[in-house]
Amino acid sequence: MKKKIVDLMKHVDTEELKDIELHNNEIINLTKNLDLETVKNRAMQVIQTDGATSKNTKKPTGFKKVIAVVAATLALSGTVLAADYFDGFKFFYGEKTNIAIEDKEFVNETITAEGIKMTISESVVSDRGAIIILTIEKEDGTALPKEASIKNLSIKEHENLGYMVIQKVTEDGKKLIANFEIDSSEKLEGKKITFLADEIINNETNERIAKGPWNISFKVLGKAAAVEKILNITVEHGNEKLQLNKMNVSTLGVSFDGIKTTGDIEKLPDYQPKVKIITTEGKSFELTQGSANEIHTGFRMMYDLDLEFNKVFLDISTIKTITVDDIMISIK
Repeated sequence: MKKKIVDLMKHVDTEELKDIELHNNEIINLTKNLDLETVKNRAMQVIQTDGATSKNTKKPTGFKKVIAVVAATLALSGTVLAADYFDGFKFFYGEKTNIAIEDKEFVNETITAEGIKMTISESVVSDRGAIIILTIEKEDGTALPKEASIKNLSIKEHENLGYMVIQKVTEDGKKLIANFEIDSSEKLEGKKITFLADEIINNETNERIAKGPWNISFKVLGKAAAVEKILNITVEHGNEKLQLNKMNVSTLGVSFDGIKTTGDIEKLPDYQPKVKIITTEGKSFELTQGSANEIHTGFRMMYDLDLEFNKVFLDISTIKTITVDDIMISIK
């Protein structure tokens, strides 16, 4: 028989909670939207599947961890308030944007200075690419003007890293959200990224809202699930022939590394092969190339847009095959 969450809490020794290690990511993931019914269900799942504790340690069981999360969240709402979660990805890419929770990293790195609170909120990181959401708010909670923007919002100069940034104010004016799309020729995992910002101004009146400057950093700790395939594929169009040597599939799209074998081999390809995703349910859709860059082994083409040039986020667990100019590559 299932028990109520309050009944389960009666059996938790609150003294033991002090010894339980909880990370912000765990708390945010489990209490996103403060849906206690969901937390209860997860707790019950853990109770039903939880095994023995580790030998010679006082590691908590999964059950105690989940209950501790509930207790900590309700008691320490000043630390993590899940009801305040703002999905920056939906804000920029639309309400239909759906990114698996395990593919997001909830960073929650914050600094406060000059009356401004700046937070690296969350990110999605692939092998050599990332989208990182930065949130800017007034410390006193008052609204920013609709035309507010940060001057010289940038990333500290970083070898082999390029980026594009977009910023806009939320409807209620309480947050200015910045979206960094990052591309790197090297693996991002383990790298430190520092964001720089000058003064905040009202673009309409040129009035200074906050002086600055600010800088905030975080270390990329992990990445979303990905599938990498070594290829030996040749595609051609007209006088241009491309040899594709590697494919990487992640939440952020599909990338191909390759070389040109004809024409001006130092120049990026003009030809864009046709790329199609076929799902485990038998559905299919095409992707459009969003970018192409030179790398030390040749070029990298990134397919991360739909046919209407909207950003696409992939659920790789549902991808069965990918075709490149009708050449089929199995993922499963």
